[in-house]
Amino acid sequence: SYFSGGKDVKTGVLVRRIRNIEYIVTGNEYEALLLENTLIKKHSPRYNINLKDGKSYPVIRITGEEYPRVFRTRRIVNDGSEYFGPFPAVGILDTYLELIEKIFPLRKCRGPLKKRDHPCLYHHIGRCAAPCAGRISREDYLRSVAGIRALLSGETGEVLAKLSGEMRSAADFR
Repeated sequence: SYFSGGKDVKTGVLVRRIRNIEYIVTGNEYEALLLENTLIKKHSPRYNINLKDGKSYPVIRITGEEYPRVFRTRRIVNDGSEYFGPFPAVGILDTYLELIEKIFPLRKCRGPLKKRDHPCLYHHIGRCAAPCAGRISREDYLRSVAGIRALLSGETGEVLAKLSGEMRSAADFR
């Protein structure tokens, strides 16, 4: 794309200064993004402003807690959490998280789960299963987490079947 069509001034200068091109073959887009991230941090290329500031591509994190949470992060922590990504476009990641929140309403509260007598507002609007108030069993909660893992791993069959069943039930309810 750098060698075809009109470019902005910065890209034009970059192309004129190219003396050779090296490439590395990766197995998939995920590996390519990780490699790009690593190389930018290692070499700090003059014309690449993305990722030079110490940031990394965002990922989706499923915590390793008794009642896991799912959220976006740029920091990888070795604490038993699982990570899915990286996502070069934050908008796509946010779309995934919004979909996950609607299909699998997990807890939003940070830190260890604290028992409560009454669920939070998120439960009342259908965005939290309220494990803190005993509104969902741990087994059912972990089934939802397994569904999220499947969705993020590209195994969408079960999720689609579940949603189709819910749509049919809602249509028959009249």
